Formats: sequence, structure tokens, C-alpha cells
Amino acid sequence: MPQPVVHPLLLGPSALDIFIGRERELGQLQDALAHACTGRGQLVLLAGEPGVGKTCLAEKFTTLARHQHVSVLWGRCWEGDGTPAFWPWVQIVRTYIQQCPSDTLTIEMGNGAGDIAHVVTEVRERLAAVRPSRTGESDSARFRFFDSLVAWLKRAAIRQPLLLILDDLHWAATSSLLLLRFFARALQDAHILVLGTYRDTDVHNALPLSEALGALVRESQHVTMVGLAREEVAQFIHSTLGSAPSTGLVTSVYERTEGNPFFVSELVQVLAR
Repeated sequence: MPQPVVHPLLLGPSALDIFIGRERELGQLQDALAHACTGRGQLVLLAGEPGVGKTCLAEKFTTLARHQHVSVLWGRCWEGDGTPAFWPWVQIVRTYIQQCPSDTLTIEMGNGAGDIAHVVTEVRERLAAVRPSRTGESDSARFRFFDSLVAWLKRAAIRQPLLLILDDLHWAATSSLLLLRFFARALQDAHILVLGTYRDTDVHNALPLSEALGALVRESQHVTMVGLAREEVAQFIHSTLGSAPSTGLVTSVYERTEGNPFFVSELVQVLAR
């Protein structure tokens, strides 16, 4: 009997919608969040090759964290020239101040508001009484910005625990990584979990991350993601096509992709067409 043709439009959810496996990694993140919620914050670094599902796992974790009344703030690094200093941190600050009442924000930032406003212009727009610090770009000015930002977020996290996600750290500039190192050392008594994702295949001597990674690893919990197991690939194909795959199909897809979820999805889409 001929096999039914699966129309592309009738395929099941895409790789971005399918969450299979990763119980170990998700459990590690949930344990770290539980500690952070009791005032024992930390930095967790999530590493893996492109397409292995780092961002997908972080997004799944985001949903679980919000269900536990944790405030989640994302900062995504950008590949390319012209990226402003501290770019992922600027995104985190922008998101927070958009959702926080002005009076609360004023109290939480305290005397450090001017140092933060010197880097993130939206702070001075939101808090009219704040005047950015006129300290230039010296090392001491950078230190005051680091200290003010960290102190503010630690105070804010007492009211509601924070999950800060820094995505694609392999593209992060030196300024952002220096702030991350500073932050990591101040998390032990904070209600904050910082999760950073990066491609371990893209770390080499030409990237700022390669210089910072040794220090960051010493200050963090490190989680490495690998490809899906053979049985997980079978579940993935089943979820995508809506029917149980043959052993031969599972073996072929697994061997060609090594369990990388992105490549599994792409290959299954091609086979289905």
C-alpha cells in the first residue's frame, strides 16, 4: 500500500514549538532558580553548538519562571559593528523601567540613578528629576555604573525575584562581559538568577568571550547541551509528522544530524515534502 503524502502545510509544530528531552538541563535551571528565590543567586552559563536548543530551553524556562511569579528580563547580544556599549544590559534596564512605577523606580535606584542614566538614556526620560552623572568614560565612572546597576537590581529583586537572560554571549562586547563578571561576584546574597547562553563552537581567541570565559566559568554553574538521544529524535519526528516513524527513518535522521534539533527539524521537513 502506498504511503500517504504529507503536505507541508499539514506538518505538526516546528522545531521552535517542540520541546522534547532536556529534563536534566531544565532541572538544573529550576534548582538554580529555587536557590535564587531564597536569596542565593548565581550565574548559570548554558553552552552548546548552533541549533542545539539553547534559546528554546531558555524560553521554556522563562515560562516556568513567570508561573512562579519571577520577573524575567531578556538582553540579546547583537552580531555586527556599531552595537552600543552594554547593549544586552541596556535592553534589560529598558524593559524593567517600562513596567515599573516611577515612584518605585526612584526608590529602588536611589543615589545610583544618575550613574545608570549616564548609560541608559531612558532612565532620565522616565525620571525627570534624575541628572546623568558627568563623569566621562573613565575606569572609575565605569565602576560606579557597575556598582549602581547591581545594587539597584538587587534591591528590586527583594520585591520580586529576577531572572536575567543574556542570549548569544558569543557576540557580546567586552563592556557587557566585564559587567557580567562584576555581577556574578555579587549574586551570592541576591534574589537573582542570571542565565547566559553561548555557542561553545564559536569561542576562539578573536572573540571577547574567549578572554572572559575562564573567569566567568569560575563564578558560575556551567550547563552544556548536546544533541538529542535516538529515542528523543523519534519523539521529535512523531510530534512533527503526527505519526510514529519507522526505525530506519529514525536511524537515518539521527545519524545525519547527530540529534541536533534544528537539523532534525530541517531534514524531517524535507523528507515530508
